[in-house]
Amino acid sequence: MNSSDENILVAIHCVTYNHEPYIRDCLEGFLMQKTNFKFVAIVHDDVSTDKTADIIREYAAKYPEIIKPIYETENQYSKFDGSLDRVMETAIAATGAKYVAMCEGDDYWIDPYKLQKQVDFLEQHEDYILCFHKCKNLIQQTGEITLEQVNDMPGETTIFDLAKGNYIHTPSVMYRQNAKVVAEKAQFPQDLKADDYVYWMLLAQYGNIMKLPDEMAVYRYGVGLWSPKTLSYTVPRWCNGLFALIKYFESIQPHVSEILKQQMFDSMESSLKQLEVSQSQLEKIQKSHPYRLGKFLLKPFYSTKRFMKKRKNDFRSTLYL
Repeated sequence: MNSSDENILVAIHCVTYNHEPYIRDCLEGFLMQKTNFKFVAIVHDDVSTDKTADIIREYAAKYPEIIKPIYETENQYSKFDGSLDRVMETAIAATGAKYVAMCEGDDYWIDPYKLQKQVDFLEQHEDYILCFHKCKNLIQQTGEITLEQVNDMPGETTIFDLAKGNYIHTPSVMYRQNAKVVAEKAQFPQDLKADDYVYWMLLAQYGNIMKLPDEMAVYRYGVGLWSPKTLSYTVPRWCNGLFALIKYFESIQPHVSEILKQQMFDSMESSLKQLEVSQSQLEKIQKSHPYRLGKFLLKPFYSTKRFMKKRKNDFRSTLYL
């Protein structure tokens, strides 16, 4: 890295909560980066109840030029009013960074040239708003590492491809700061402001998307927002995010809106089938284990299934499909 008086080119957006087993891997991925420009990592601890904040303090003390911590006294995500998003937007804007790289506290980077490669591409291709790359998937429960399906995607894609479904993993993303997108995101319901897919779609209005060929990050499955214990509220938020995007694009890019509608119904059909299978499997488990365990495991599936059936009918009526 260059001298401390150099302008910051990249700000890393890192939100963490109760990531004690993982946060060291995440922070080490930042520190291993070899660049010819200055970057900082905005690491936001949302009042973790484990030792996550203590570990961040340890790293911030050792690497104050890179690790820029934010410690909350009240959990911001649970407010569902956009507070978390505003805190991060303000902190990143204050750095003056041209680009933002994403990595949550339970994921990590494995290529020391990740930031350099993405900056080099965006600097040379002004018509691209965002670039991402291949990731490895770590199945947290088993330790198995697999390659994600994004490898089937072509290098260059557009908003029309992205409207068919999200193929971008958060720890692989770098995008250009865009004041228009920040303003447009403010129009969305408060609980959707931190939704990554919503943000990718808004960015994609202003440029193309490129997938770089290298595997440069690891995404953990089974923890975070898409773990089984959070299923009952992440699925409704996902549905609401799609609906909000459909309404947003109806007047400005109708074709995008139509593609989003099809994605919504296809995804709902697929998810309902998967939930039926999961429910059947868990009911068998319930018969062979104590009743309270089975009841606990089934609860998020029942509530999610009821929600999706209701919203599917509501959406069909609202959107005249």
